[in-house]
Amino acid sequence: MELIREADCGDPVLEAEAGALTGFSIREDDLASGGQYIVVPNEGGTSSISDSSVARYEFLVEDAGVYQIECRVRAPSGGDNSFWVRVDGLPVDGYLWNTATSAENFVVDQVNHVTGGVVLEDPVQVFLESGPHLIEFYQREDGTGLDSIALRRQG
Repeated sequence: MELIREADCGDPVLEAEAGALTGFSIREDDLASGGQYIVVPNEGGTSSISDSSVARYEFLVEDAGVYQIECRVRAPSGGDNSFWVRVDGLPVDGYLWNTATSAENFVVDQVNHVTGGVVLEDPVQVFLESGPHLIEFYQREDGTGLDSIALRRQG
């Protein structure tokens, strides 16, 4: 996977289609960063984490600290707007991320964690040591699209 650019604050940013993909579809779109994005195909949603439906990204963190995961997403509706997310395999059951909803455009959103309709953490913040880290996005609801992924260091 190739680091595509440095964000304004020097944080790493990856194109979603450059990940190690299983079960996701790649779509062309002029509005997408780099002209492509990934999407959960119709009938592709799952009720739990599955290795048959995952997009994996390795980030190299230079400075240890607290980070948030910021992404460009497209979600057609409130019923088709979520992923499971894990960082370095945690949490085991994944963060349930209800993304921002926008059927026509890509919007920037930060990974949150919701359970039973209650927001537990928004945005999710993780402490990362310097070195490589794995971020995984698992399919949950079909039609949900992911364009790019960034780690944003806090403080």
